[in-house]
Amino acid sequence: MTVTRAQRDAQAGTTALVVVIVMPAILFIIASVAQVIAWQFARQAAQQSAAFGVEAARVHGGSDAAGAQRAAESAGQFRSLHGVTVTVAHPRPGIVEVDVTANTATVVPGVSLPISGSATAAQEPVP
Repeated sequence: MTVTRAQRDAQAGTTALVVVIVMPAILFIIASVAQVIAWQFARQAAQQSAAFGVEAARVHGGSDAAGAQRAAESAGQFRSLHGVTVTVAHPRPGIVEVDVTANTATVVPGVSLPISGSATAAQEPVP
């Protein structure tokens, strides 16, 4: 089967079209998948940091400041968390709650997803 000049001219530019339209779409999809993975990792990191903070605040002799410091130190170890904010609250007497909020690392330009992690526990009773 031979390709005529008219058929060859009809296909001219197809490669350029693929490079200009299809390749950026594929790269965007790959970057979006990486962004979702980064968001999931950051969410787990915030949850882990909140758990560390609540453990430091709930023990006998612990304080809100110790819980906030421990959560902030833990969150600082993860490079995927930016703009970390830690709050320690007492929703009810004898209960400690630590909330960690932050933004994820940016993989897709212009996309910075907020995340949060929370942990709640009962304070150890004073003997």
